[in-house]
This record gives sequence, C-alpha cells and structure tokens, in this order.
Amino acid sequence: METKKSPKANLEKYRLIFMQTGLIITLAVIFTAFEWKGSSNYENLLGDMDKFIIEDEMIPITKPEVEKKLPPPPKVVEIIEIVKNDQKVDDLKVPETEMENKTEVKPIELAAEKEDDEIVNFYIIEEKPEFPGGNDAALSKWIAENTRYPQTAKELEISGKVYIQFIIDKEGNITEAEVIRSVDPLLDKEALRVINSMPKWKPGKQRSKAVKVSFQIPIKFILE
Repeated sequence: METKKSPKANLEKYRLIFMQTGLIITLAVIFTAFEWKGSSNYENLLGDMDKFIIEDEMIPITKPEVEKKLPPPPKVVEIIEIVKNDQKVDDLKVPETEMENKTEVKPIELAAEKEDDEIVNFYIIEEKPEFPGGNDAALSKWIAENTRYPQTAKELEISGKVYIQFIIDKEGNITEAEVIRSVDPLLDKEALRVINSMPKWKPGKQRSKAVKVSFQIPIKFILE
C-alpha cells in the first residue's frame, strides 16, 4: 500500500525558509566573534617586564703602565790643564839602537831553483818535438827502413802492431822506451831496438823552455 501524507505535515515547502534562517544565524555568530575584544590579562603580563632591571657589565678601565725612565748617566767633565810654554827642555837623548856602524849585514843566499822535470804530453805542449825531416813522412820512412822482421816470427807467421811509449828529453834524446801494447816478445824486442836507435829530435818547449815530452809510436809488422 502507498503511504499517504497530510499536506500540513509536509515540511518540504519550508525548506528554503529554514536554509535562509540558518545562514543568517551563522553569519551573526561569525561577525560577533570578530568583534569580540580579548581579555586584558595579556597586557598585564607584558607590563610586568618593566620590573626586570638589566644590569650593564662594567668593564674596568686599565691605564698603560708608564715606563720608568732611568736617570741620565753623569756627565764626565774633562779638566784640561794649560801649561805655560816657558820651561826649558834639556837635550833629547836618542836611545841607541842594536845596530851600530860596525855591524855587518850578510846577504841571504837563495837556494838554487830545482830544474823542472815535469813530463808534458806530446799533444798538449806549446812547441812540439820534431824528428829530423818532420814527424810524418820522414819519421815513417826512417822506421820502415830500419825495422828488421825477426826470422823466427816470420816462420811462426806472427804479425801485428806494437805500441811503444818513450820520452824525448830536453836535449832531444830518446829515453825510457817501453812497450805499452805487446804482440809477441820477438816483435816487442825489435820495436824497442828501432826506437832506441833513432837520431836526436829537436826538443819540445813549454813557455820558451825545453821540457821532457812523452810520445807514442805504433810499429807495424806485416807478413807479405
């Protein structure tokens, strides 16, 4: 069955009126809340801050220490005595020296300088020693003509190059010849004989003075 409502009991027709009334009441409450004054207790609380006293920290004022000045040193006053120049002076006596007129002075004898025996290398000397006729072609030719190949060395087919070192003294003589690179005793002996039999050289000079000069010569032994 369908329910039937009485027209007087139907509230739908008052719906708009209820809505407007509620809206007016709500606005009135909000407006009243904005216009409401707060309590004055907060003002009293803030006023109590005046009772607190802030004390400033006192910083002591210091004065720089005044340096104690030492008294100045006492002045020394020199007293100069003025002497009158009217006194007579006796004859001055000069003290006798140790040297008298009879003293003899002996000359100092200087020791004779020792001869310089320094040996200079052939390649750094100022004025080089010279073989008669020249150090190149003439020297090579003389060695080739005067060297005799040892027969035993030929039979044993020994060959090579022997290096001889010697010294040309201040007079140009050949001294202190020695083998510095050997091949065989037979060839070494012949090479020394050839060098020691060389004629005099023109001596070398250093600072315009004759000096000893060291020189080296290779002598070749070649089988034909």
